[in-house]
Amino acid sequence: MNYNYYKQKGYVYYFSDEGSSCDRLKIEKGDLNSGVKIMYHDGKDKWSEWLHFKYKNQPDHLIWEDADGNTYDYYTTDLSKALRLRDERKIIDY
Repeated sequence: MNYNYYKQKGYVYYFSDEGSSCDRLKIEKGDLNSGVKIMYHDGKDKWSEWLHFKYKNQPDHLIWEDADGNTYDYYTTDLSKALRLRDERKIIDY
């Protein structure tokens, strides 16, 4: 499964090649060199997750750390394809 992240005006979009929805998450703080904190708000539940480059100033390898401390590796993808996929999805704000 290929997950894509796209930062636009203070938001991260999280979606896969499959599915019909896209999560839109507000960036709480940070930058991709030191870490970007995003926060999920779902009813009374809240949790933080982090995104950062594997190596500073090298945007070809992104690390996502979920709320349980698990890490996932992502690599660059075609931006125009990712934006087309995002635009076809139902956006869910958290």
